[in-house]
Amino acid sequence: MITCGHAVGDHNSKCLLDFLGYIVNYAADLTLVEEFITEYCPRLAGSSGNESLVLGISSIIRSFNWNDIEEAILNLTIQVPDWGIWKSEENIPRIDVEMTLRVIGGLDRGPAQQKLLTLAVDKAAKLDSKELQHPGILNLLWKWTIRTDDSKIFGTVATKCSKMDSSQLGPVIEALLVYIGELAPSDGKWIF
Repeated sequence: MITCGHAVGDHNSKCLLDFLGYIVNYAADLTLVEEFITEYCPRLAGSSGNESLVLGISSIIRSFNWNDIEEAILNLTIQVPDWGIWKSEENIPRIDVEMTLRVIGGLDRGPAQQKLLTLAVDKAAKLDSKELQHPGILNLLWKWTIRTDDSKIFGTVATKCSKMDSSQLGPVIEALLVYIGELAPSDGKWIF
């Protein structure tokens, strides 16, 4: 049996887990999918190199009714594993936000994307300024914040960034400039 503990740092195990994710997805069996996610899939924030799982997780979410799969997916993205070395890593919250934002990119607009975006933004708001400046977070965070219709999400991100020291705003402005063209003058998101 392959467990999460065996998957950490083991490229072959991760490839196998990714492959199993696709098989489970195509089996269209919700019970099997939930078992795969909860028992065999490493936590997104739990180890480096989990980018390969993002596509499979997005595919699983798209294949099932969000209400049926929500609990398993939220447990996957919000729990930090108790794997000793990873538990004490400072970058786990940042990786968790980044991987959640990457999963969002594989979803259509709807309740799953909205719930995961709300979760990612709430977690991003708790990051310190240095963690928030990471390009993997800032670019995706602004992309999905600008594209959402939820003004609360936009307000949370804008408020977090506006409280940053002016010397730290360079990366924020660079990330914002990439997506600012998507803002309509009438959508109420013009804050600067």
